[in-house]
Amino acid sequence: MSYVPPQISGLNKKGPKYKHSGYVTDLPIIPHGISVALTGPAVFQFTAPSSPDRHREALAIFTQANVTDPSITSIPDKDIGAHLYEAIARFLDGLGVPRGLKAIGYTTSDLGMLVEGTLPQRRVLDLAPGIGDVIVGGTLSDASPETLKTNFVASQSPGDFARLYRDNKLEGGHVIKLGPGNDAAAREALAAWPGGLQIGGGIDDQNAQEWINAGASKVIVTSYLFPNAKFSLERLKKVSSVVGKDRLVVDVRQVLHGYDWEVFISNVILVVAGEEINADVEGLCQGIDEELVRKLGQWIRIPTTYAGGAKDLGDLDLVEQLSGGRVDLTYGRYVCPFWNAYLNQTLSQCIGHLRG
Repeated sequence: MSYVPPQISGLNKKGPKYKHSGYVTDLPIIPHGISVALTGPAVFQFTAPSSPDRHREALAIFTQANVTDPSITSIPDKDIGAHLYEAIARFLDGLGVPRGLKAIGYTTSDLGMLVEGTLPQRRVLDLAPGIGDVIVGGTLSDASPETLKTNFVASQSPGDFARLYRDNKLEGGHVIKLGPGNDAAAREALAAWPGGLQIGGGIDDQNAQEWINAGASKVIVTSYLFPNAKFSLERLKKVSSVVGKDRLVVDVRQVLHGYDWEVFISNVILVVAGEEINADVEGLCQGIDEELVRKLGQWIRIPTTYAGGAKDLGDLDLVEQLSGGRVDLTYGRYVCPFWNAYLNQTLSQCIGHLRG
């Protein structure tokens, strides 16, 4: 649930001055329960893409239908939110709950103060469902999840993105679990395209095989390899022995913090040759670290991907040239197919560039 209800009630006295029926008072009043309930339809419409199946179950409950009934199963995932909105709203109509903010006197001019009062409530906002995020890669840490920064949060579910990649036959994309509570969303994406996506976030020797079994093509290991901020070759060997070299991606973003790139990568290649390296630098579209890419081209002999910084399609050719064709490049924020406000290039244009 959103955390706007306290602002709806609290700002009522100097705002719309709505007085809910049934309360013996001369003062304006929007009971907390009413403020929560009237936002419900819009909230669940927003969260529906994060888990269409669970919202489909809720729709069945509110419409007093079986979840297997054709009236429920025939609704496309993208439309579940709208149907659930109307079903909950009708239910609340019967309870005498006003339908939306407009019904209690708020107008579009009030939205600014409502949002301003809501944003500081991090303890609730941080419980957002597992929808698609465009993150700043260098801020991702299993040990310190509070350092995570995001550029954009999409309303589409991980499954939507996975199907988009599947339909375009784009292999090697990765699903990153941003802290606890994202396993269901990750499994949704992997189920949408079994064997087509890699998985990262909290991966270790205990759960790596489980994620391979769930449909991941490879597991991406990051913080597990750096206990107490020190690289553990023993841990690398351990997780490699569990899933095999061909199923393992070593994310070395933490090497930027106190390690020698060349020594580190040389040790990885010599001891556990065969897996893949992901050199994640950042996610701000601020350009390629040309010197690092050039060095990676000299050092590596296994599949290596440079992640972060790509700002236009020309960077594909730049990385190809600098690395001698040995380093691949990932795009995140730049080509987010559902958010083109930052740049005009789209996912389809990138695919066209790659496939000539």
